[in-house]
Amino acid sequence: MFPGFNRNVAEIAAGIKNSPLFVKLFASLALFIIVPVLIVCLISNYAILHFAETGISKSGIGKLKVADSLTKLLADGVGKDALRLSLNADLNRLNNVTNYRAALKNINDVTLLSRFSNTLTEMVNTNDKYQSIALYIDDADYVFSAAKESSSVVLKQNYLDTGWYRHYRDFRAYKTNTLWLDTRMPKNSNIYIPKDIPGGKLPESPVNHVITYMYPLTPYTTKLQGALIINVYEDGLNKLINRNNFDSEGYIGIVTSKGDVISHVDKELVGRNIGGEKWIQKILRKKFSEGYLIDTIEHRKSLVTYLKTDLNDWIYIGVFPLDSLMAKATTLRFGTLYAALVLVLLGLFLSSLISRKLYHPVKTLIQDIQNHKKIDIRGNENEMTLIAKAFDTIIRQEDLLSDTLEKNKRNIRNNYLLSLLRDNEDQDNAVELFGETFPYPHFVCALIAIDKCEEFDCKYPKEQQYYMKEFIAKVAEEILPSATGLVLDRNKIVLIINAAKTGPQLLNELRESFGRIQQELTKVFDSVSIAIGDCHEGKRGLKTSFNEAQETLKRKLIQGGGRIDTWRAGYGAATQYYFPFSIEKHILNHLELGLKEETLAALNDLIAEIKNRTDLSYDNIVLIFNQLLGNTVKYLVESHLNISDIFGDDYNIYQQLATKETLDDIHCWLIHIYSRIFAYRETPAADNKTHFAKMMEYIRQNYKKDIDINMLAEYVGLSYSYVRKIFHDETGENIVNFINNFRINEAKRLLQETDMNINEIALSLGYNNNQSFNRFFKKYEGITPGEFRNIKSR
Repeated sequence: MFPGFNRNVAEIAAGIKNSPLFVKLFASLALFIIVPVLIVCLISNYAILHFAETGISKSGIGKLKVADSLTKLLADGVGKDALRLSLNADLNRLNNVTNYRAALKNINDVTLLSRFSNTLTEMVNTNDKYQSIALYIDDADYVFSAAKESSSVVLKQNYLDTGWYRHYRDFRAYKTNTLWLDTRMPKNSNIYIPKDIPGGKLPESPVNHVITYMYPLTPYTTKLQGALIINVYEDGLNKLINRNNFDSEGYIGIVTSKGDVISHVDKELVGRNIGGEKWIQKILRKKFSEGYLIDTIEHRKSLVTYLKTDLNDWIYIGVFPLDSLMAKATTLRFGTLYAALVLVLLGLFLSSLISRKLYHPVKTLIQDIQNHKKIDIRGNENEMTLIAKAFDTIIRQEDLLSDTLEKNKRNIRNNYLLSLLRDNEDQDNAVELFGETFPYPHFVCALIAIDKCEEFDCKYPKEQQYYMKEFIAKVAEEILPSATGLVLDRNKIVLIINAAKTGPQLLNELRESFGRIQQELTKVFDSVSIAIGDCHEGKRGLKTSFNEAQETLKRKLIQGGGRIDTWRAGYGAATQYYFPFSIEKHILNHLELGLKEETLAALNDLIAEIKNRTDLSYDNIVLIFNQLLGNTVKYLVESHLNISDIFGDDYNIYQQLATKETLDDIHCWLIHIYSRIFAYRETPAADNKTHFAKMMEYIRQNYKKDIDINMLAEYVGLSYSYVRKIFHDETGENIVNFINNFRINEAKRLLQETDMNINEIALSLGYNNNQSFNRFFKKYEGITPGEFRNIKSR
């Protein structure tokens, strides 16, 4: 995208690479000093900003908590005043005064009304936070209303300040818990104006926002039913919560969870809903009860703190401009930058001095090497490259010698241990090798077997199989440092654990370690089985433990793969011989009668019977299946059925049985064997045409690859020999010649009809190289592909 820039960067990198050692030392030391200083500077700046914001926000939240405490003290005082009024004796006497006009005719009632009005007025006058107090009685037709320096008894129909009445009605109907109401503008209703006054108008007077406290009267304090209404100045509450504000430009306000403003320094916002403001929405969405955020409010970046309380679902909000709050932090940040700059300059000076000191001995060494005749360091490389060249040959030879010695030592040890386990111990140096390898007297042998060995053999080539088994031994030795791993045979690895102690604790620790080994190996292999011998002492005990592990591994046939099993006393012991004659007879009878389902059902019974017999030995089970197969083969011979046609010329059923690892594997394999017998008996000659068509389909799809006839037989579902017989009957030639002719005919077509060169044609037809293609073409056509193309192009 920027070729010129990239080229300059490459030139600079190449120049540094080929520059003298002094320049590299200076650059490295300079970077070693400058980079940490810059990183520390950046981190410090971030930390200063972070801690400044955090500290200021915590202070702001602390102010909100103080404001909350002051508000709760005010609310507590209002509640106590309401409680004292509800316990007032005069209030309780009002229970019998329900009609105002009737009360005016009774001197005692007039006195009572006047005395309680004075009580309300006195309470309003003694608390500068109160705007007014009202008493509402359900059964009466009047309302007490007291304000500063005045009070009155007003008929309900003339009482104007009824903004709280809806909440009181909800309380009586639904028993709501609302005591504090949202901020409102009360109507001036504490003065009663008779209807005969001209104009019937109230005198004009300024009215402030109030926060109303509604205290419903209860039977616990009075016989009356009604409510005490105490209106608190919103401005008084706002001054109370802002009196400890740490910044004159900031302020604290109160909103509800719906965004309604309860108290604010801007009186135009009091009583309004500001939930549409984005910064208010962020606070309302916060799940935490307290916190802070940075936002732009009124074109100024500000710190906003919030505190959500239980009091009437109020949220305290503090808004403080950041420019004044962060002044000290900004000064500190610039101071850090200046200090970093001074350190960088000092670091460059020190880097120059140190580089010169370090470079001097290296320069002397280079001169000495150049004067040495046996070391060739020709070239224009920098000093370190020349030194590396001088020592490279020595290091390589030393590493090669060390690796060879270590490998030979390991091979000698492994060969000795394998001969020891197989009772073919080489007596030369036996005592010395045994003592060097095993410092402790106790031994435990374990075998790790790769399950589904046939799949493993097919999946990996021989050389890779060996390395995979070495990998198993390596993993085991890493998890069990006291173990020595050896590749034993086709799918087994033996581990010799040399232990300083013995007992149940050792075997429990080994089981835990082998569980970890199995867990690691199953990341690479589908499944592995582990058999652990008992702990024995000495060289003879080692052989005994190895034999026990082998007997334990044989239990895999019965128990299945993927297990960790330890030696038990009954394993390998001779037991009474058992053979299921009845079930075998059923299998052979059903086979003779051509009853496939019954034969397979009897086979299932045989497997179930063997699984249920826990006392059977490995050898007994193998003998059962060998005898069953022997009788089956005997039946096929007596029935004049060609075994080679059924299973193939090179198929040895006894060898195949020996490769099966579990009863389930044997079961599936026997189902396959008997199914092929039935399929062979049931396949009519007329199906040969269909089978031949499938063969041709397979050949056309795969002729460009090396076709395995066994894979072709599996694709068609017939035996190897039967596939060859059908093909010969249909074509008169063997499969290999047919495929080669098929390829040659396709090659002739490509040579005539396309411009592809000889090599491209060879690769497209599956030949590994041009020479192989030429050899086959000349064998079948008598001329080379090039000669064929020349003849046809004339």
